[in-house]
Amino acid sequence: MIPIRNVYYLLAYAFENLVEQDVKNVATEEFANAADLAATLLGRCVATQVKRGLRREYATREITTSAPRGRILVGETIKTQTLRRKELACSFDEFSPDAPFNRVVKSTLTLLTRADVAAPRKRTLRKLLLFFDDVTICDLRRVDWNVRFDRNSRGLRTIWALCRLVVDGLLQTTADGATRLAAFFDEQTEARLYERFVLNYFRREHPTLNARSQLILWRTDDGFSRRLPTMRTDVVLSSAATRKTLIIDAKYYSRNMQTNPFSNVSTPTHCSGNLYQIFAYVKNWPVAPDESVGGLLLYAGTDAPIQPNDDYRICGASTSVKTLDLNRDFAEIAAQLDAIADSLT
Repeated sequence: MIPIRNVYYLLAYAFENLVEQDVKNVATEEFANAADLAATLLGRCVATQVKRGLRREYATREITTSAPRGRILVGETIKTQTLRRKELACSFDEFSPDAPFNRVVKSTLTLLTRADVAAPRKRTLRKLLLFFDDVTICDLRRVDWNVRFDRNSRGLRTIWALCRLVVDGLLQTTADGATRLAAFFDEQTEARLYERFVLNYFRREHPTLNARSQLILWRTDDGFSRRLPTMRTDVVLSSAATRKTLIIDAKYYSRNMQTNPFSNVSTPTHCSGNLYQIFAYVKNWPVAPDESVGGLLLYAGTDAPIQPNDDYRICGASTSVKTLDLNRDFAEIAAQLDAIADSLT
């Protein structure tokens, strides 16, 4: 389990806009759990947006009125016989706060008021909900999260990402179709957060390196690659100055070593599937002239007594298996990541 204070740092790097405003003061507060932290972060981001004004979009409304406006719906007027009341059915566009974005935000804030969140934070969320009186609640299970935001909407992008994190962490569907509140982070959610944190840490703290996630194509001899699995890296670090490239696969599991149940030797070994994966990444990387390529399996630490910490030279390429202990002070975590970046310079 990641300490709540370190969860903040992971979120701050995963959602870069958090560290640019007064939300960074959250690092000095105490939290009972991750949902409590998320409620604070989302609450402060939404409060900032409320001061700027809620997002508004044009929405089509249909009403019956004695003062016609917009387009008169002749068919609907005849069907409902509103002329008897001296009214017409009309359709018009209204610049309204009842936009899909605000519906998701309101629904997420409402969801957090039902979660395991400290009472003072719940009161803050309920005060924010007063600004969403004209916004309807939506079904968070049916939200399409693949929304694009322009460069001027970084704050909205952060709110959207935090809403998705809360919904993924809290809202689960039972076998009978009902919804229930779950523990905020499951292993899959933490794994995605861990991968995004590692990538964005290098992007922010080491801008001289080209940090990105990249697709690697199979180096087939005849060009036939149908049905071969996709190779998408978590992190690739490249230094233009030293011509060094490091492919990092960030792994977040409850166990980061394996034992052979059919062997009398109980010594743990590295997980074979993960080692084969990073080896395939390195060997299929399109190596440029004078470029050296290495691989790194970067596991999140567990409570096991033996943690991965080995360096190998396999088929001419350096391959390392290391552990990032997320239970340590964040300064120590940052120092280990900085050492990885420094190895490329």
